[in-house]
Amino acid sequence: MHKRITFLVFIIFALILSSCVKEKKIEISGEKGATIVIGVPEEPSKLNPLYPPLSGENYIVNNLFLPLHEIGPDGDIVPVLASSWEYGEDMKSITYYLKKNLKWSDGKPITADDIVFTFNAMKDPKNAYPNLSQIQYIKNVEKINDYTVRFYFSIVYSDELFDSNIRPLPAHLFKNTAEVKNSKYNFEPVVNGPFKLSKWQKGNYIELTQNSEFKLYNPNPRNIVFVFYKDYDQAVEMLKKGIYDIAIGLPPKYYITVKDNPLLSTKKELGNSYTFIGWNLEKPLFSEKETRRALTMSINRKMIIDSLLNGLGDIAAGPIPPSSWAYDKNLKPLPYSVQKAVSLLNQKGWKKRRNSRWLTKNGKKFQFELLVNKENSFRITLANMIKNQLAAAGIKVTVKVVDGNTFITRLLMKNYDAFIMAWNVSEKLNMLPIWSSDPQIGKYNLVGYKNPNIDNYIRKATETLIESEAKHYWDLFQEQISADQPYTFLFVGNKITIANKRIKGLDIFNKQRDALSNLAYIWIPSSMRVKFDIASIMPQQQTKSQQNINESKVTASQNASASKTKKEVIANPEQILEAAAKKTTTKKTTTEKKDTSENAKIAKKDTTKAKEAEKVIIVQPRLKKLVQPEYPEAAKAIGAEGMIFVQVTIDVNGNVKNARIIRGFNNDACNKAAISAAMKSKWYPGTRNGKPIEMKQTIPYRFTAE
Repeated sequence: MHKRITFLVFIIFALILSSCVKEKKIEISGEKGATIVIGVPEEPSKLNPLYPPLSGENYIVNNLFLPLHEIGPDGDIVPVLASSWEYGEDMKSITYYLKKNLKWSDGKPITADDIVFTFNAMKDPKNAYPNLSQIQYIKNVEKINDYTVRFYFSIVYSDELFDSNIRPLPAHLFKNTAEVKNSKYNFEPVVNGPFKLSKWQKGNYIELTQNSEFKLYNPNPRNIVFVFYKDYDQAVEMLKKGIYDIAIGLPPKYYITVKDNPLLSTKKELGNSYTFIGWNLEKPLFSEKETRRALTMSINRKMIIDSLLNGLGDIAAGPIPPSSWAYDKNLKPLPYSVQKAVSLLNQKGWKKRRNSRWLTKNGKKFQFELLVNKENSFRITLANMIKNQLAAAGIKVTVKVVDGNTFITRLLMKNYDAFIMAWNVSEKLNMLPIWSSDPQIGKYNLVGYKNPNIDNYIRKATETLIESEAKHYWDLFQEQISADQPYTFLFVGNKITIANKRIKGLDIFNKQRDALSNLAYIWIPSSMRVKFDIASIMPQQQTKSQQNINESKVTASQNASASKTKKEVIANPEQILEAAAKKTTTKKTTTEKKDTSENAKIAKKDTTKAKEAEKVIIVQPRLKKLVQPEYPEAAKAIGAEGMIFVQVTIDVNGNVKNARIIRGFNNDACNKAAISAAMKSKWYPGTRNGKPIEMKQTIPYRFTAE
């Protein structure tokens, strides 16, 4: 089949705005002034980008705080708080040039001090930043001047640009303290995004309104109300009534429920979270991988997907879902086969005695307790379904239903046999908190899995500059986890978003970016808007008699455990676990104290540098003409894909003097094509105090076969 070759070129150019260079203003189409109501299953614990929810995207915080750059509607990396950035010659630093006209919602300017403060707050143990592993390779952040900041890296690796993409906090509000974790700021934030907090009624809703100090662009909505729905049925009912404009986080089965509703539109896409059974590897019963593999093979995961998800999901093969670029397509889930499972267990000494239903060994039954939180009726139903399936293999399971806090406490204390939970996997893979053998890093390694090979694969996948090498190590990572089965990977459910058809703009972003991360683009035609009181969209409190009537409607066919709750209440232990983990702190090692001392010396020198830098006006080279590389026939024949970074030296006339590969992938033909194209590019030369000078710049070319 003929392949259409597309070159998606990300130009990382360093452009410092001056009086003679005007930046293009972002224009957002659509009618202004609507109030958008969005039903969400999860209330944030803090409105602070340093504390994202473990279970997924924080749409609320992402609309309050902006990063240095982001993925735009077309999938390109576009400047946001930064006007531009450039790599150092050795690729071990990135210098960001901040826009000079941006302000916090209290009117104070956004400066390099905010970036430096935020990074230091992340590194400070007393703030218990949960994603510390994501900035492990950033040595320090240096203020060059008020609007220039430089990140230094300990190694050269592929995610430098993304790991340095901080959503800053306002340093001027923390002058007397570096403690962020317990600050009242987490509930009354000063922000830099298109919206600011208007009202937060705990347990019910958060209302955002337009930020009058925000000047990057003019967002469409006047207000956005995030309502925290208490159960899925309630959310769907509010959608049908036209009260919610959008609802997210709904289980796949609701896609079938509303797909034929003429007022609603449904979006179904590959999910990015997997549901699993975690085995306590410290218990002798689960210490051998053959036993864990037998347990997995005894569970009919396809039947679970068909019965509980209406077929809208995939059997999970490992810890990276199909939606991720690093997913191993060749990795197959363990097959469902009770016969093979029992054979494996027989080899381990587990046998059925005459007239006995259960497998026994040394006079003990093969039995365990499966822990699940009572607030999630879906998982209770799932647990009982698994119980019945394992019984067919001679394994006795007791489903233990506890409240969410007890659930997490027992997990952290290793006081359990097995449990059901789910993990969300973001585009930027961060596997260390869940799979690291180091307890200080693997804070969510709840099953006690330790494998030096896994630690090594994660390190190599993270540190390499070559995409194909990273993919190779992620494949090895998945294969090893699948072989060891510290989890029984159950399924990856489809991600479902349901919206009223009056909502426009949801489709503006391609698959690399979720529209809800920037709600400025969403709008409602004025003729279709509905006036309402916020109080009217909140669920009404039931009287005791009404509650009794509702409870009596539960049918006998429902699962006995699930039937105690009328509706599917949402309360995932992942949220409680997140809060528990944030309470933990890591002690500084001797090495860290030494680094702090060295950083202090650097900071002292940096003050002098910053003063000197402010006396010099430098304008970086700007691209005049880009030449796209020819896709080599040799590469085309094998479907070679990847990204190549070419560093060019630009002379005083704007011509490329020389070019070299500073990061590529294993294809010489593509490397040569990238060099050839880079040499033909034309530039406006960089200047120092108005005088043209020779400077370096970096052009990344992405070769994609479609």
